[in-house]
Amino acid sequence: MIDPFIIVVSLQYGLLYVLMSLGLTMAYSIARFANFAQGEYVMIGAYVAAFIFNVWHISYLLMIPVAGLVGSFVAVVSYLVFYRPMMRRGLSSNAIMIGSIGVMLIYEYIIWIFSEIYNNLFAPKFDPKRLPAAVEGVDALYLIIIISIASVVFLAYVYGATSIGRASRAYADNPMLARISGVSETKIMLFMWSVAGFLGGLGGALWGAYASQVTPDMGFNNLLRMFATTILGGMTSFYGTVAAGLIVGFAENMGIYALNQAFGVPTVYKPVIPFAIIIATLLIYPQGLGGISLRNIRILVRSFSTKS
Repeated sequence: MIDPFIIVVSLQYGLLYVLMSLGLTMAYSIARFANFAQGEYVMIGAYVAAFIFNVWHISYLLMIPVAGLVGSFVAVVSYLVFYRPMMRRGLSSNAIMIGSIGVMLIYEYIIWIFSEIYNNLFAPKFDPKRLPAAVEGVDALYLIIIISIASVVFLAYVYGATSIGRASRAYADNPMLARISGVSETKIMLFMWSVAGFLGGLGGALWGAYASQVTPDMGFNNLLRMFATTILGGMTSFYGTVAAGLIVGFAENMGIYALNQAFGVPTVYKPVIPFAIIIATLLIYPQGLGGISLRNIRILVRSFSTKS
């Protein structure tokens, strides 16, 4: 029988993957390249929350939105300093993607230098004594789930019911037509990068709260799961990414739990599961969950029937 706690933990991980991966999906759908530095926004957000808590002893709960704002700032600066000049030079998406690897390494090694001074920081698990009365006694795991769900719902509202959200979706569908219609590319890009960075920083602070430790390579270590989520979600689909994050979270945690119980497979091999999801998606249905429709399902079934 599956331990109910494993189900809750899987849900928590899935929601964290959603938060961390949505910025990657947004960058690919609007800026048209895979931003490898998205994982560093996660790491920077975690370090900001942990550092401020450990140095100034301010409530870690209050530092979560601050971490999101810092992640947003770093993402916007990255766009203005690195990505926008590359785009204006007419570089291909692949070239900009390779450039984002350089940006990722710059941020990671800056934090490595920082961590050499302060060592690895420990982010405390939520303590009811440090929380406002409204959430006292709520375990960190459940609080992370609540914050993650609220963030995703609010973002869905922004993209579905606000003018900037509709303009962003229009730009993602057809940039040239959106510009002709009067949509400001600069405004859309700044909005997109600020949201992507905020989600990354927020996800990093929440990850640090549960893991109780932040390290300079935590962003890179989570990059595989973020790409698995984005690829399975269809690369450009908001709701596909949300569903994919939950699938990756449950597949990774419940999958390794089942393998451990049945065959004694060590949990250290858990990262193999997201990698397997990437390969399976690209081989079987590259469009991912965002490309699912009744017509596409029929085409897929027909193709497998023909091969057999």
